[in-house]
Amino acid sequence: MTLLKFILFGLLAFVLLAAGFFGYVAFQVAHPETGIHVPPLRFIPQHATEFSYIKSPFFAQYYFKISENDFNEWVTSMKFSNDGYEQADGRYVQDP
Repeated sequence: MTLLKFILFGLLAFVLLAAGFFGYVAFQVAHPETGIHVPPLRFIPQHATEFSYIKSPFFAQYYFKISENDFNEWVTSMKFSNDGYEQADGRYVQDP
């Protein structure tokens, strides 16, 4: 009987932990972190203005205004890779 109680307690603990984890993830998805007109992050172009973002555990979106010429200059000045990019000044920036 003691073994059965131990197994049932373990199963109950697992179910409660799983429910807590999925509840936390659901809350994070329903309430993403946002920033409106905040200072830009280090990987945003220097000439960008009106920087805003939305982040959740599954995605991140960044919004900013920049002229087409500045944007093209920014894109051509970087070397992209799978885990980040190197800026023209030699700094390496990883994706957030």
